[in-house]
Amino acid sequence: MIQVAVVDDLLLNRSCLKLYLAQSTEVAVVYDTDDGHEFLNYLKGKDHHIDVLLLDLHMPKLSGFDLCQLIKENYPHIKILIVSQLTDVENVHKVLVTGADGFFSKNTDPFLLEAAILHVVKFEYYFSIDLTEVIKLAWDMPEIDKNKSPLVDISPVEKSVMMQTAKGKSSKEIGIMLDISKRTVDKHRENILKKTNQSNIIGSIIFALKHEILSIGDMN
Repeated sequence: MIQVAVVDDLLLNRSCLKLYLAQSTEVAVVYDTDDGHEFLNYLKGKDHHIDVLLLDLHMPKLSGFDLCQLIKENYPHIKILIVSQLTDVENVHKVLVTGADGFFSKNTDPFLLEAAILHVVKFEYYFSIDLTEVIKLAWDMPEIDKNKSPLVDISPVEKSVMMQTAKGKSSKEIGIMLDISKRTVDKHRENILKKTNQSNIIGSIIFALKHEILSIGDMN
């Protein structure tokens, strides 16, 4: 069972998120609070384990941006899925800089929330499809560690692996589709990270979109 925490200063938002996940057999909300400081204190407990944090950005005591950075510095195993309506380029840019693992727009169908959580756990990233163009613009702003060279030599097989990964396919599923072993798929993914000079699959996919190695249509 994936254990989830919710940090949002509005009780209504927290209640709605818990309600949408209440019937899940794979995800359980085990903690929620309106204060990022309280969540940090909660994590200090030895018996407390959180897999995914659903995090709002605009909070009065400790902003979501600051909390995200603190979590990534001290609890890097926790996946952070931003849940916010602040989907302008500047805020998405800040999300990328702070190292969040995904962004679930509050304009997205809430019944997709469970799938988003499962995706961020399994594939290390999730971004609402309506944010694709915004992410590309945010990616071009300064302070994001990226390789700007468009001359990266991505092979046809590696491109296929990226396309299917962006669609949420597992290494095993991709292997079956391409008639190669799961180990070979994982090796291709390692090569993609090296060639795009990224530390995780989010960066590689955004890099591929930016340099038109992948298109938005490839992700549908």
